[in-house]
Amino acid sequence: MIHPKTGKEELMQPDKDSDGIGDACDNCVDIQNNDQEDTNQNNQGDMCEDIDGDGRQSYEDNCPLDNNPDQADKNNDGIGDLCDDTDRDSIRASVDNCPYVYNPEQLDSDNDKRGDKCDDKDGRFLESNKSVFVAIFAIIGIAML
Repeated sequence: MIHPKTGKEELMQPDKDSDGIGDACDNCVDIQNNDQEDTNQNNQGDMCEDIDGDGRQSYEDNCPLDNNPDQADKNNDGIGDLCDDTDRDSIRASVDNCPYVYNPEQLDSDNDKRGDKCDDKDGRFLESNKSVFVAIFAIIGIAML
């Protein structure tokens, strides 16, 4: 049989998902995963498993590394709200210590897990940011306590 990529005569395995990896060697036979990534090294491709435990396989999960069973995506960009970078500082919202204020440094001088840009001088939540947070939370449907 002629191999479609090399053009050479080769003995080829069936390739159910047409990803160029023969089924006998493919760690995710039913879903294309050319990179064969296997983060947890269990011999099952990441695309075929639910890495974050939210009940969705990675290939259909809008935030595959963060548990988000509701798959919320308020801005309909295909990226789950937990994975969105809401303040565009290159830090995902799920790990950003001040998710609605640009702070790529992620400084947290008082170690309260809230970024300095969201704290006042005494380490308390900045009231000036509160109205912004309340408005944004109302838009994306999160209750602020």
